[in-house]
Amino acid sequence: MAEWELLLSFSFFACITLKILFRFLEEMMNRKKLPPGPMPLPVIGNLHQIGIGEIEPHLKKLHDKYGPMITIHQGAERHVFIAGHDIAHQTLIKNGLAFGHRLPSAPENFRLFGGDASEPFIGFTDCGPLWNLFRRNLASKILSPTSLSSFAGARKEIIKKLSHKLKEETGGVEGVVHPLEIFRHVLFSLALFMCFGEKLDDEAVAEQLEAIRLSHQNLNRFMVFHIFPKFGKYLFPKRWKEMLVIRHRLLTNLVPLVQTRTHKMEEIKKDGVFSYADSLIELELPGGGKLRESEVTTLCYEFLTAGVSTVVSSLQWAMANLVKYPNVQAKLYEEIERVTEENGGIIKEEDLKKMPYLKAVILETLRMHPPIHTLLPHRVSEDISLEGYIIPKNTFVNFMLVSMGLDDKVWENPLEFKPERFLGGRETVDLTGTREIKMIPFGAGRRVCPGIGLGMLHLEYMVAHLIKEFEWKGVTGDEVDMAETMEMEIDYVMKKPLKAYIVPRK
Repeated sequence: MAEWELLLSFSFFACITLKILFRFLEEMMNRKKLPPGPMPLPVIGNLHQIGIGEIEPHLKKLHDKYGPMITIHQGAERHVFIAGHDIAHQTLIKNGLAFGHRLPSAPENFRLFGGDASEPFIGFTDCGPLWNLFRRNLASKILSPTSLSSFAGARKEIIKKLSHKLKEETGGVEGVVHPLEIFRHVLFSLALFMCFGEKLDDEAVAEQLEAIRLSHQNLNRFMVFHIFPKFGKYLFPKRWKEMLVIRHRLLTNLVPLVQTRTHKMEEIKKDGVFSYADSLIELELPGGGKLRESEVTTLCYEFLTAGVSTVVSSLQWAMANLVKYPNVQAKLYEEIERVTEENGGIIKEEDLKKMPYLKAVILETLRMHPPIHTLLPHRVSEDISLEGYIIPKNTFVNFMLVSMGLDDKVWENPLEFKPERFLGGRETVDLTGTREIKMIPFGAGRRVCPGIGLGMLHLEYMVAHLIKEFEWKGVTGDEVDMAETMEMEIDYVMKKPLKAYIVPRK
């Protein structure tokens, strides 16, 4: 190697080393001002203590040691994790503007999500005109009560398919079922219809679902490219190639659906189902112009991932608890029968508002088993004083949802599954967290999930039908196991998927 090459290499690594050293010294100088936490190491921060995968058990130990607000360094990033209700309310509601930001920009290696660093993601897009436009479009065109009613027919078809698949597994009589994959398939087919307005056969739905699942399952593995944005693809070349292969499969599946809607736009305007993809194709951007095809594809990918996995997880948890607690199931069935008696036993969506115990079952499920245990990180846009500490600009702030839902200072007997706690004004819960934060399975503040109404509708509607049509029992010798594990690197699901014995009701 020539002398100039050696000198260049030495200079490069010297600059990198000095930058890391200065950053580390800066962190140590600011350490007294930050919320408490373990001492970070240069370059890796606290990764040696919490890892990159399932970090929640490690965080719980650190919260027990340091308190409800702790500081953790993940590589070069500084994160503050909050487990306290009052502190969460201060950040998400009272200081929502300052704490409502995301990444300054999507790094180049997030190609998995659509193509280049400018590809939009509502969940990752920073606050501003574009984010407001995306949120407003989703809320008004797809998630408004009027828009949701336009998909009522599709929901009825999904309920029929759900019942058919369960009966198919038992041969049309009582028997053992493994409902998780059935839940996932029917809910994903509904999400595909809402997203693209196209009814796909089971084989096409399965292929779309597998492509989405494959990308989702590898999200955490690919986060190394975010932690090391400049050198990740050189440090992990095999993983980088895997990411590009998965991205190609995603685009091969999703892009033709976007193109179909684009070509049918005039026909759709005259007589057709107006889908989420249609709203994005028609969307006028600030300053003029429209979204590119790759940008529409990215936003559709987000819709499909955010709107399915969490509902599937919550649906399984709800049914597992109804199997485990037959007295709760009996009480719920009695309510459903009483409300639907006037309709000849048919459950109408408007009837759900007359079923407070059904809603209580769903709320109790979400309190004990939120489908995600930490929200997507919020980024602080300015230095903020909080509880006597300083949260520096560009720090990422995370919220521990399970800790809030199981806090015995807020909830009486928090480990007991008791839907009655939500009846008769015993526990008033604002799921948006505006008044106060007790549980926030959908987030809170500016970044609250816009799909709260949709998620609750799907959960209540499907649980009501499942209990109306079948009695759900445990399997002798194979009892329901409520242990949980992380799936798809973000969702928390039953470690041992639900297996139940169902009996068709007369």
